[in-house]
Amino acid sequence: MVVEEARGRPRRGRAGTALGRGRPRSRGTNAARRAASARPIRWARRRTRSRGSAAPARARGWSSPARPARRPAPGHGYQIIQGLVAFANGGILGVGLGYGHPEILPAAHTDFPYAVIGEELGLLGATGVLDLFVVLALRGYAVAARAPGGFHRLLAAGLTTVLAFQSVIIMAGDLKLLPLTGITLPFVSYGGSSLLTNYLILGLLHRLSAESPPASPA
Repeated sequence: MVVEEARGRPRRGRAGTALGRGRPRSRGTNAARRAASARPIRWARRRTRSRGSAAPARARGWSSPARPARRPAPGHGYQIIQGLVAFANGGILGVGLGYGHPEILPAAHTDFPYAVIGEELGLLGATGVLDLFVVLALRGYAVAARAPGGFHRLLAAGLTTVLAFQSVIIMAGDLKLLPLTGITLPFVSYGGSSLLTNYLILGLLHRLSAESPPASPA
């Protein structure tokens, strides 16, 4: 009798549904599985969108640092505004060497050393630093023009362009003329690897200048 009753009962699967009667599985279980499988895809899409929107947010922070965006990031435009305030505080002659306030300027030792110079030495000191980089670039291109061979000319011109381009980018970024890129100001910004690289460039230019024939007097 027990065997006959067991044979008459319908078989049940793992999901608790009667396989013999052909009942469908629960809709709630299927919906939960689909939602769980779609979560990683949605999370990846959100990560991709957030990464793609970093460049426009940086451009908006550079173009209008005083106006916050719809969802401003922490410190939106604060660094650029503090750099301009430092230049304005320096005036023509500056507040004096060592009397500035670089502690209120984020990354003053790497991204905004020119703003610190403009505050402590004023417009005259900032113009003097700019003139030094102009003289360095002119001397480098003069070495490239006097180089004996084509390879030496290209090498000297390329090394000089690296120093000049790097200086223009960081100084224009501190003045809000160009977006900041995070590079250092040669021979001024903090950074051992950057300082070593710039001195290697300077040493190569000095060697190329020593191998070049002397300039003929006018």
